[in-house]
Amino acid sequence: MILQRIPLTFELGLMALIIGLLISIPIGVYSAIRQDTITDYILRSLSIILISVPSFWLGTMIVLYPSIWWHWAPPMEFIPFFKKPYR
Repeated sequence: MILQRIPLTFELGLMALIIGLLISIPIGVYSAIRQDTITDYILRSLSIILISVPSFWLGTMIVLYPSIWWHWAPPMEFIPFFKKPYR
């Protein structure tokens, strides 16, 4: 059973790593270039706040709030990254 799920786990982990790097590297570069400005303080504080939020809670809220506010729920199925998302 574990061997069946390793490709999916690897794909999700790789996608999370890429998204995290695409967000964190520009924030870090900006904060390094414009050190001790108000934008630097805001970005650093936002980064610390977001890294301290548990990911399972944040993921639940991302799925839950659109369903409450707009009565819309995302489809709960896995579509591989390299497969086209439409049917």
